[in-house]
Amino acid sequence: DPPPALPALGTELARALEQARDFQDMLDIARRWTSERRFQAGVHLLRGLSDAEKTGATLADIAEAALAALQPAVEAEFARQHGRIPGASLAIVALGKLGGRELTITSDLDLVFLYDTQAGADVSDGDKPLSASHYFLRLANRFISAATALTAEGALYDIDLRLRPSGAKGPIAASIEGFETYFRDQAWTWEVMALTRARPITGTPALQRRIAAAIRAPLPRPRDPVMLAADVARMRALMAAEHKAHSPWDIKTWRGGLIDAEFLVQYLELREAASRPEILAPNTAAALAALIATGAIAPEDGRTLAAALRLWHAVQGVLRLTVEGPFEPEAAPEALRA
Repeated sequence: DPPPALPALGTELARALEQARDFQDMLDIARRWTSERRFQAGVHLLRGLSDAEKTGATLADIAEAALAALQPAVEAEFARQHGRIPGASLAIVALGKLGGRELTITSDLDLVFLYDTQAGADVSDGDKPLSASHYFLRLANRFISAATALTAEGALYDIDLRLRPSGAKGPIAASIEGFETYFRDQAWTWEVMALTRARPITGTPALQRRIAAAIRAPLPRPRDPVMLAADVARMRALMAAEHKAHSPWDIKTWRGGLIDAEFLVQYLELREAASRPEILAPNTAAALAALIATGAIAPEDGRTLAAALRLWHAVQGVLRLTVEGPFEPEAAPEALRA
């Protein structure tokens, strides 16, 4: 049977977590459930019941369901010591492959943590009170530990925070006001590129709406296409120097591979969004389809790029599912080579 959609997955996991006796038990149950659903997605991919695009979306739904279930449990455990800040809330923003719903079986999760507080409520009410900035910094750290810690059932996910504002030097959790200001006044081109695939996945409806607006605000600004192209090319060169590709089977980093295709789409989105805001979409294939439909890219070029994206996603999806480390065709089983 095909995996259910995100709402049904969330309900299924919530019912499983009702059996948890304590916080540690909850972590193990979440890991077991996630592993079973990811295994199902992998079987469907190998048996041809699902293609790479559908599998990527399914894996993203599984991850979202797991994160959404984990957050209130972590918050409740954290509140036992530090209480809560009245009226405040924390949201998780997905970027990268999770944001674009293009996960593979081994993808880590690119996340940003954003919080909102009410005026005058800037200290928690627990036995060990914390200011808002320290509260959400430590809460985000607690969440990361809960997701990445090795239990008897393994780790839930690896989490990558390098796409947060200011990169590795920025705070792990930022206020929504700070996020809005940063992307209005200070963000580098590569950070705005990352926003093209960003979307909030947890948080109160009001906070998610505000985050979605903050994500979208910098994207349609007019840009010098020559300077934009230079910035994107410079970023690509830095990545190529840091992550050297050794064979065409390095699907992500090989010249003309997945990163080049994604960078082309993100470049076109930022170049065209001022006059064609409807092209913006977190999913790379959807954004490319919108670019073609609006005439931002020649149809023949668009079809070539779309075919490349489908090919790279298909090959990478199978390799990530079946091979640990570099793919060596001469050592691979015949069925995998085929």
